[in-house]
Amino acid sequence: MSFLEIDGNRHSIPPGESSIGSDPSNLIALTGAGIAARHLMIQGTDDGQVSVIKAGDAPTFINGVALGPQPAPLLHGDKIEIGGHELLFVDERRSGSTQFVSAEDLAKLQGLAAPSSRKKKVATAATGGRLVSL
Repeated sequence: MSFLEIDGNRHSIPPGESSIGSDPSNLIALTGAGIAARHLMIQGTDDGQVSVIKAGDAPTFINGVALGPQPAPLLHGDKIEIGGHELLFVDERRSGSTQFVSAEDLAKLQGLAAPSSRKKKVATAATGGRLVSL
């Protein structure tokens, strides 16, 4: 089963399309500045896969990276930020977790790597990607 957790409350994600926003009819209703009536769409499948899609122009972040116009699949441990609220995506079928590594932390880790004769590649924060380890 997949669900979103916020402030200790779990919200199961049903198959089909659901929404998050300030309107009380949403699957998850949030309050606060910067939250649209229908802020984010959640697409759940029968097999437990979940994707999110922006419903408007208001900013949404997944693990600190701005959500673009394309649907984004969620992985166990992903954190969704909407108007100062943080929602944790939990997929009980997965045993791994997602960890956020900032560009600064990544640079520190690269400094610990063994020297190489090859040209050193520099990580950038502009890629917007995620490293997934299962």
